[in-house]
Amino acid sequence: YIGTHQTELLNQFLQLFEEDIEPRTQEQLQAFIEKGDSEKGGLRWRIVDRLREVVEERNRLKNQVKTLARRIKEKESGPKSQDHEDILAELSRERSGLNDLVRKINAKRTLQFFTDEGLLPNYAFPEAGVTLKSIIWRKRQIEGDSTQGKFITETFEYERPGAVAIGELVPAGSFYAEGRRVDIDQIDLNISKIEEWRFCRSCAFAVSTALLEAKQKTCPRCSDAMWPDAGRKRKMVRLRQVMATTSDRNSRISDDRDDRAPAFFTKQMLADFDPTAREETYVIEDEDFPFGFEFIAQAQFREVNFGEAVAVGEKLEIAGISKARSGFKVCRHCGKVQRNNSRDEFKHALSCNAPNKEDETLYADILYLFRQFESEALRILMPVDVLNFPERLHSFIAALQLGLKHHYKGSVDHLRVLISEEPQLNSTLRRPYLFLYDTVPGGTGYLKQLLRNPEEFMNVLDQALEVTENCVCEDGCYNCLFAYRNSFNQDKTSRTEAVSILKAILSRRDKLRPAENSLSSVKLNSLFDSVLEHKFIEALRRYRYQDSPITVNKELVNGKSGYFVRIGEQDWNVEPQVSLGYSQGVAAPSKADFVFWPAKNAAVLKPIAVFTDGWEYHCDRMGKDFLQRMAIAQSNQFRVWSLSWSDVDAQLDPDSTLGYVDLLNQNISAQFEKGENKLYEHYGAQPLRGLTTVSSFEWLAHYLARPNDEQWQGFALVRAFAQLGSMPPSVDWLDQIRTWLGEDALSQINIEDKDRRWGELQWRSPDGIPLVKTFLSVHPAKHRQKQKDSVYGITWIDDRDTDFSNPALTKAWTGVLRQFNLFQFLQYAYVLSETSYPDVRSHLPSIFPTETPLGATSAPPLNPQWLKLMKYATPESKPLLEAMAQADWPLPELGYELSDADEMTIAEAEFAWPDYQAALLSASQEASAFAAQGWYAQGFTPLTEDSGSLETFRTTYLINTPDEEA
Repeated sequence: YIGTHQTELLNQFLQLFEEDIEPRTQEQLQAFIEKGDSEKGGLRWRIVDRLREVVEERNRLKNQVKTLARRIKEKESGPKSQDHEDILAELSRERSGLNDLVRKINAKRTLQFFTDEGLLPNYAFPEAGVTLKSIIWRKRQIEGDSTQGKFITETFEYERPGAVAIGELVPAGSFYAEGRRVDIDQIDLNISKIEEWRFCRSCAFAVSTALLEAKQKTCPRCSDAMWPDAGRKRKMVRLRQVMATTSDRNSRISDDRDDRAPAFFTKQMLADFDPTAREETYVIEDEDFPFGFEFIAQAQFREVNFGEAVAVGEKLEIAGISKARSGFKVCRHCGKVQRNNSRDEFKHALSCNAPNKEDETLYADILYLFRQFESEALRILMPVDVLNFPERLHSFIAALQLGLKHHYKGSVDHLRVLISEEPQLNSTLRRPYLFLYDTVPGGTGYLKQLLRNPEEFMNVLDQALEVTENCVCEDGCYNCLFAYRNSFNQDKTSRTEAVSILKAILSRRDKLRPAENSLSSVKLNSLFDSVLEHKFIEALRRYRYQDSPITVNKELVNGKSGYFVRIGEQDWNVEPQVSLGYSQGVAAPSKADFVFWPAKNAAVLKPIAVFTDGWEYHCDRMGKDFLQRMAIAQSNQFRVWSLSWSDVDAQLDPDSTLGYVDLLNQNISAQFEKGENKLYEHYGAQPLRGLTTVSSFEWLAHYLARPNDEQWQGFALVRAFAQLGSMPPSVDWLDQIRTWLGEDALSQINIEDKDRRWGELQWRSPDGIPLVKTFLSVHPAKHRQKQKDSVYGITWIDDRDTDFSNPALTKAWTGVLRQFNLFQFLQYAYVLSETSYPDVRSHLPSIFPTETPLGATSAPPLNPQWLKLMKYATPESKPLLEAMAQADWPLPELGYELSDADEMTIAEAEFAWPDYQAALLSASQEASAFAAQGWYAQGFTPLTEDSGSLETFRTTYLINTPDEEA
């Protein structure tokens, strides 16, 4: 028994390893004990340390009993107040309950103690449990000897695994057992002290400040700059033991109704490991399909209960998740829970030694509870579009569990999964991982076995595929993917999705290679755009226009898997990945993520090209993007809409914030504010007035529901007018236009016109650097007549900073995209960046064409199609194009984009003949990608200098198509 002499107890325990144990087991246990004996944390050390804590707890309880006995004696001999008997009864009741707890400690069996503490293996509680000590009191029915007191107390002790206790045995939580319900009202702060911890806002790293103070300027794991901020500190208690004191009457559960009222808490599991704990790493060598796994020998899992879930309150960002975390309020001395902020309700244990029990500073008002353990884990890097979408994610998890069950031929309930994210360097996006971890502290070796041979893990997936693919169910059942552990996610579990993911992984198993670096070094940028496309469709599906849902159904569109969308009274067919180029009248070829083709009123409505732009893929190509968007808008064949990650994410996550600079509400003139109502009415834009401060996604949703170009043009005219001043343009204004766009651009406005109105605004980063400039000029008479050519606007963004992790630059870029979504309804709306304006300037004549076709200086081609190509060709390629036309060559495609099997653009050609697999390239274009796909490609410059070479190319490569040769 624990109550025996403590000096003998340890020796008695160690003798267990020498008696009645098989020799092999005895050797293993002895080796386990001796491992780390000299280190803090070794088993021997843990045993002695925990026994010391038990002795201290028993002595503390005895001291509390003595304190209560002294107070009872003082009360009995002192003056009698009105509530004299009630106070005596309460003191006696608590003393009796504490005496019972001492007796229970003395009576606990040694083996039970060690298994409860996790010092010996326990199948039920592999992790050290949490103890609830419940005191139930009631009045004596028959008055007896007064020395026995007026109350009878019973004590009960329950233990629950840490994983369960972190949500049940906490303040404000209720515990049900033996027909009773008790409310947790005290945390034992003598066993678990209040500690100060520091949390990283970006990653899962957290540490007690007693072990690591914030001497570093950044997070030791992810280098986040907010690490030393004082707001990252929080009070924490490791959940070990709680108490509940309840009257017999209040604890009983009535038979006529279900009394269980669940409490909801904000909890978060944080998975962290030292990089040195990583052992083997394997990665599939395929840039377009990032998949890999690595064994973590010792990962730390910490689950934190941040208090009751509340809708409002101060938000704290931890590991990339921002939520209101109210915490718990307890007395720092006795651990009694304070349930509300009223002083009249301050609660303390009767034995509490607090000097002034109504002092607010006695309470830790934001206290978090946690449990933690260390174990082995398998960290899996999945294709981003799997982990970001619930149906694909839960389908894969179910398949993985199924494969593990068949691989080990039995239950694997101790292997659990967790989704954890880490920040990506120089990025606002986060890299998600799936952790497969062992809930048994230290691990059972199951996961280590999987990495002895990497093929073993692939075999797990293979077995899962075999069972799933051969199941006769429609889309999931209990014979394949459905299991009790996944019952809450069965509606998100699909056999079809699981088979698709498993096949995609296993088809690349021959590319699996060991990797020297961690999974964190695998590049994912190229995939974030594809994830954003998936998120866009999901955001559209969830959006409610005027409180009505949007219909989004899968449909075949132009021979591709697309969507049918109905929003408001308008229907659209949505085609993904659509190339737009010269044949569509677009002077700068591009590939739109989606094109919304009108299914109703197609004769009067323009299709909409939608781009979903992730910052990582587009931060270093702003100028090219702007050029392509201007070309689409000026083609007069399409509308164009650009959405950033924050635009889409804000529709899916209510806790996310819109990250853009609202350029439309900068530098608003006083004249506009006075006449705002009349302006909106005059330009017919009153229905859109409420959209001034919402995101580009909501703009698009409203345009899809009511595609009224006249109304949106009026909206653009009003917002341009709002930022005009009364002063003439400065010399800098005009010089800047000449630098960016050339003298010809100024011919589109009459700078000598005294009636013309001008406007200029700048948006600066927090360090004072101008990141965005907008120049506006308006012809008042034309403007009043609602003419779209009445406004001349140029927006410039400074993209010279190569630190693309700068959040100010991201916000500025998103704001510029948003502004152009509206200004595209104007005739002259230019947008460019500092690093790319020379390239944009050279292309502007083809994007904003004059009345005479550019480049038609020689005799015009006989075929009108050649004339159209001449209009959009680059200046250096026009002579060659003219020669082709005169020689009656097959008509080429301009700006051809070569795609791989996944429809990703891998190369470009100035001229291409896909039927002949031949291409001519500019000086900056590469031929290797074309050659790899069986094409002939060469630069076109030598052909312009030698007519013989030109004819040789035509007669050699443009005579027969590959099919005709065959």
